Amino acid sequence: MRLFIAVEIDDEARGRIAESMEKLKGMGFRARFVEPGNLHITLKFLGDVNEELLKRLCEDADDVVKKHSRFSFTLDGVGYFGKRNDIRVVWIAVKEGTERLQDMMKDIQERLDYIRGDEHEPVPHLTIARVRYARENSGLADELENMKGVKFGEVHVKEVKIKSSVLTGMGPVYSDYKSFSLREY
Repeated sequence: MRLFIAVEIDDEARGRIAESMEKLKGMGFRARFVEPGNLHITLKFLGDVNEELLKRLCEDADDVVKKHSRFSFTLDGVGYFGKRNDIRVVWIAVKEGTERLQDMMKDIQERLDYIRGDEHEPVPHLTIARVRYARENSGLADELENMKGVKFGEVHVKEVKIKSSVLTGMGPVYSDYKSFSLREY
C-alpha cells in the first residue's frame, strides 16, 4: 500500500486552482494536470508500507500531529521546479502561515524517518501539474510569471490525513486511510 501524509484544501481554493489549471490547459501546454479532487499538500511521502509498520506509523503520526494546534495558510502565486526552459513541476505557493506548515512537516519527517528518509528540507507547495516535453512548452514560464500574484485562498488546517494511492491508467486514485486532528488553539 503506497501511503503519504497530507493536508487537504477547501472547495473554494480548489475551485480557483481548477480555473487556473483549465486556463493553462487551454493554452496547449503539454503537462499532466492533477485532478482537482486530488489536490493536496504532501507533508511526507511514505511509499509502500507493510502491515507490520502501519500500526506504529499511525501512532507516531498521531503523536506528532497532536503537538500542533490548528492554523491557517494562504495559497498565493504559482511557481515551478526546474529551469525556465525545462520546467518539470508547476505548483501553487504557500504564503502566510508557511512557517507553521513547515514546522509540522519537519516534525513529521523526523519522527517517521524510519519509514523513508528525506534528503532535503521540506518546501510547502501544492503540485498542480507535471510537465511533459518541457522543450515543447515555450511560453509556459512567461504564463506562470503572469500568475505569480494570483491569490487562491486560505486553508484552515484542522486535520492531517494518511492517504493511500493506487496508480491506474487514468491516473492515481487517492483514499483516506486515517485522519488525525490538530489541537484546538
